Amino acid sequence: MKNKIFEAEIAIDEGKIHTIAKAANIPKASEKINVKGNLIFPGLIDVHVHLRDLELAYKEDFYSGTCAAIAGGFTTILDMPNTKPPTNSANRIKEKMVKAGAKIVSNVGFFAGYPSTLEELESLKNAGACGLKIYPYSNMGRSSLADEDLLRLTLQATKESKLILVVHAEDPAIIERGQKRLKKDQISSLRALTNTHPPEAEIKAIEKICRIATEIHSPIHICHTSLSDSVTLINEAKKNGAEISCEVTLHHLLLTEKILDEQKGFALMNPPLRDYETIQKLWNMLTKGNIDIIASDHAPHTIEEKKGIMSEGVLPGIPGLETTLPLLLTQVNNDRLSLFQLVMLLAENPARIFNLKNKGCIKPGYDADLTIVDLKQKFTIDSSKFHSKARYTPFEGFKVVGKPVKVMLNGETVMEDGEIWLKPGGAQVILPER
Repeated sequence: MKNKIFEAEIAIDEGKIHTIAKAANIPKASEKINVKGNLIFPGLIDVHVHLRDLELAYKEDFYSGTCAAIAGGFTTILDMPNTKPPTNSANRIKEKMVKAGAKIVSNVGFFAGYPSTLEELESLKNAGACGLKIYPYSNMGRSSLADEDLLRLTLQATKESKLILVVHAEDPAIIERGQKRLKKDQISSLRALTNTHPPEAEIKAIEKICRIATEIHSPIHICHTSLSDSVTLINEAKKNGAEISCEVTLHHLLLTEKILDEQKGFALMNPPLRDYETIQKLWNMLTKGNIDIIASDHAPHTIEEKKGIMSEGVLPGIPGLETTLPLLLTQVNNDRLSLFQLVMLLAENPARIFNLKNKGCIKPGYDADLTIVDLKQKFTIDSSKFHSKARYTPFEGFKVVGKPVKVMLNGETVMEDGEIWLKPGGAQVILPER
């Protein structure tokens, strides 16, 4: 039944999908839920989310962030490690899991940041890390993107520890040179700031990663690719035997750099938004099946931080958990993407690439995590109604068609028409299958 839309009933028993069949062949149920002709997707998965919490809970916390996830149709999300303090040791990831376990209403897995030594990777794996995240610039120790030999050692170490390496692929030397020029010339415009993250920074980093990935066959995932040339390099590496995947965000698919002039810091992100021709080429790569995952890169900040009122200036990043699915369903309604591609990009591929057992498909034996969608419901994006603490978006006022109207976790309804039913701590901290 793969890649087919059909009318059927789903029997759920003890949180698992038991049977998928016509009504006459379904076991007798103690409770029935009518989804009123809406589409049932496997519970969607977002592999790139910043839930903040800890010392950054004023931006977002485990409860508000997972409420945003469930409201947006995501039953499972993977949290990034650049928190305060950073998630870069087994003890810190365990502490984070305990704190999250008391608050979350969607399933959450956790990435680890760069540890003090590569020998610590085994303990991070044993603590339940979904992978190791590295950045071009980091508060978590030396970035292996700045040193090809160190990157090679890192990839070899993650291979031995069976951790997937997740990379923000921009060349730090190019970024640093641009930032030094800005400081020297005392330039502070947002446009100039985005120019310190030119396309060349992404391309150079991905060239290096792909070269090493073809030598060392260890899983590696590239975050928020913003260029079709990056995707071409990644797919060439796949053909040469590299176990490599990549993701793209909706803001890199739908917004051009021109919106920065209108929305200022509220449209600032890294990598920055590109020009119209670039995003059309990126769409072409997506529709041809050359991109593995769509992720939100949900990165909440306060209004003051986005306006640059704070001492650190304008901070890059936008919330995305509550806008990703409606924006993507709108593209489906516009015949730019198929429903099957959507499910592949938001469920099947994320579960497969990150070894999330029994998730990402509607099959007997799989977890009964389901996202029910009204494909024709029209509404206007209004950030004042977000569950996230970050109540702003560059998609403010966008008219969309298609909305998640009900979400189920383990067969239990946890969201209906935007209202969260699950109490804090009712979801699970998930561990990848090794």
